Amino acid sequence: MLEQTVDMAPLRAALETESATVARSVPAVVPGKPVLTVTLLVINILVFLLMTLAGGNTRPTVLIVAGALNWPCFRQGDYAAAVTATFIHVGLIHLLFNMSALWVMGKPLEGLIGTVRFALVYFVSAISGSLMSVCLHHHVMSAGASGAIFGIGGAMLVIGLRHPDRIPPRAMKLFGKSSVPFFVLNLALGLAIPGIDILAHLGGILGGAACACGMAPHVDRKWARRLVTLGAVLMTLAAFCCHFIALLVIGLRMH
Repeated sequence: MLEQTVDMAPLRAALETESATVARSVPAVVPGKPVLTVTLLVINILVFLLMTLAGGNTRPTVLIVAGALNWPCFRQGDYAAAVTATFIHVGLIHLLFNMSALWVMGKPLEGLIGTVRFALVYFVSAISGSLMSVCLHHHVMSAGASGAIFGIGGAMLVIGLRHPDRIPPRAMKLFGKSSVPFFVLNLALGLAIPGIDILAHLGGILGGAACACGMAPHVDRKWARRLVTLGAVLMTLAAFCCHFIALLVIGLRMH
């Protein structure tokens, strides 16, 4: 009786190649809704309007009362300014520039990683940018959301490099290596134009990139968690509205 042998090596190689391909072909995440991005836009615009009514968003006294970041107040215990300062903008151009960047960059990032983790990236970046600024700039007053926005950019850089297969093709132009020109251009402007707090930008980048190292694109679609997130966002909005309504009252009394 003759025994016929068959070489199984090509079949095994083909199966291994197919399984590796399947493992790599992780589907891109379907983006969620930018709940927090829209909320942050609303808060920043409301703060700007309230400060304008309270006496002007370029007056040092109004800026300090509103919670702008400066070393003397911070050293005396005004640590909340590390957050409140990121909702204050000095002039309309400052506001428009930062809110445009927040919408363009925040919307796709929140859509890919979910509201809760986007909040972590945003506020860690905001605080790290504020701390780097106030600890190394003792003679300036700092305000604006640019540290948090640079942190969003740092997170987009890291996530784009680590998980390019999970990002929809239309959004990929903002992630990974594609975000490098944003950093180069804005850091160059920070060095060339007086009054730009480049230390807050650098601190924001570091904070956002550090947060993103443990994140992958994922949107939590469980209703319970989404309701908790929405509740937290609304509470944050209410707290800031109360803070700046108090500012408005103080400003009107100053007049």
